[in-house]
Amino acid sequence: VSYSPDGKTLATGSDDKTVVLWNVTDPTHGTTVGHPITGHINFIYTVGFSPDSETLASGGRDHTVLLWQLNVDRAIQRICQSTAADLNTDAWNTYVSRDVDYNPPCT
Repeated sequence: VSYSPDGKTLATGSDDKTVVLWNVTDPTHGTTVGHPITGHINFIYTVGFSPDSETLASGGRDHTVLLWQLNVDRAIQRICQSTAADLNTDAWNTYVSRDVDYNPPCT
């Protein structure tokens, strides 16, 4: 469990191999942010935010530390740099989030 430096987001890692981000601006009604983050192949033991809250690190029983880009604009920029085509709505929903309005980013 880790709070972002600004205290607005809580990250939890669990034995289901996912990291979940929570909006805790109202601590009595925390809500999930986006979809669970997946990538580990075993339990997640630890999570931690970078000082600017734009990167999250997760460490697991699989002996890996994974870094997650939380800044949507930067993540989209990296996706566009690594693909030859624009993201369609299905790819957007998979790699960005259904919670973020679709806007063709690579054009």
